[in-house]
Amino acid sequence: MRVLAELAYSWMLFEENETLFLAVLCGGSAMFMLEFALNAAETGAYRQLGMAAIQALANQVQQDSAPFQARHLSYFGRSEAVQQAQAEWRRQAG
Repeated sequence: MRVLAELAYSWMLFEENETLFLAVLCGGSAMFMLEFALNAAETGAYRQLGMAAIQALANQVQQDSAPFQARHLSYFGRSEAVQQAQAEWRRQAG
């Protein structure tokens, strides 16, 4: 697991074994993370358009998270691999 990119206080993009995962900060006064694996179309858009596709997807999730709720990976942010990837990302950025 590794972090590919981040927009602080908005989203973080991860990759593991060629699977992409997006963690998006959602909500207003009650903030929550919605974390999910990108589907084939979303992955294709990222491969073709880069970060613009991820930003557009994150915006879509933040505007209406309901269509993405069924894809939410509730364990994702608590996994040791994700926590290590985030720590390494912060060390490199720091």
